[in-house]
Amino acid sequence: MSASELHLGGITVEAADPQMLASFWAAAAGGEPAGSESDVYLQAEAANGLRFHFHRNPRPRGDNQMHLDFRVPWGQRQPEVARLISLGATLRWEVLDEYPGMRLTVLADPEGNLFCVAEVQSS
Repeated sequence: MSASELHLGGITVEAADPQMLASFWAAAAGGEPAGSESDVYLQAEAANGLRFHFHRNPRPRGDNQMHLDFRVPWGQRQPEVARLISLGATLRWEVLDEYPGMRLTVLADPEGNLFCVAEVQSS
């Protein structure tokens, strides 16, 4: 079996307000939003290698089907979580004792999409 040629090309997020959500993620991950009112992009070179696309979807959403995991150096989770909350994220829960050498915080972006900020202790 040969190696996969599959590479992550981007993350598409359906949003009621693509401009607002793109502004949140630009402040959180870097970059400048570009595009139209209903389709907004954050390009990879502008956002720490993350390529986001926010597409307008006014229909009600169901439960989250997936979420993003971000890693930060050990000891930087709390300051990063505080920064993201100041940008409009909402604290959902924390996992501090369940896994040895790992702590994570689950947040929601302004439209309720879950994402984690995790710190892992080096061995």
